[in-house]
Amino acid sequence: MESQARVEPANQVIFDNTIDGLFRALRPFVTPTGKAKIRALGLDMDGKLNPAYPAHVWASAVKIFAADAYPGLAPFEGQRRVAERTVDAFAEGVIGTAMFTLLRLVGPDRTIGRMTRNLRTGSNYVETKATQLEPHKYEIWINDVTDLPGFYLGLLERGLHLVGAKELKIELANQTGPSCTYRVGWKG
Repeated sequence: MESQARVEPANQVIFDNTIDGLFRALRPFVTPTGKAKIRALGLDMDGKLNPAYPAHVWASAVKIFAADAYPGLAPFEGQRRVAERTVDAFAEGVIGTAMFTLLRLVGPDRTIGRMTRNLRTGSNYVETKATQLEPHKYEIWINDVTDLPGFYLGLLERGLHLVGAKELKIELANQTGPSCTYRVGWKG
């Protein structure tokens, strides 16, 4: 696993491509009240984005979208649904269509091996480590989920489903401080 130097929370940023993807995915579901809350964070859903934003601003936006789009759900489940919608919106775009076509060819096992690189395109601090427990079963550790464990579970779940993982089971196995470990498995 390639390793980045630890980025202190005050210097953690999420890049504009991640924010843009979130906006494209959730724009149809956000209420005017939710949109106003997003704007109060310094994010304009209708304007030009900055190259990067503090990670805590992005995390707050995800929480707002989860509460606004899925008001009857617990925060964890709302975050998971926001992530699913975000992955789906990305997969429907030109780059996402090409990427998921390739990933379906390489399969879920090899996709897990590419995860660190893929998650790094969205931030300057996220690192992952996958440990294979047995065929098609892994523990996936993420160093910092920015207080969004449901969101990262949803990313893993939807992404692996789209690359062909059948009868997928995923659970949050452990959360220690900002890091989470997920247990993932599917039928081969």
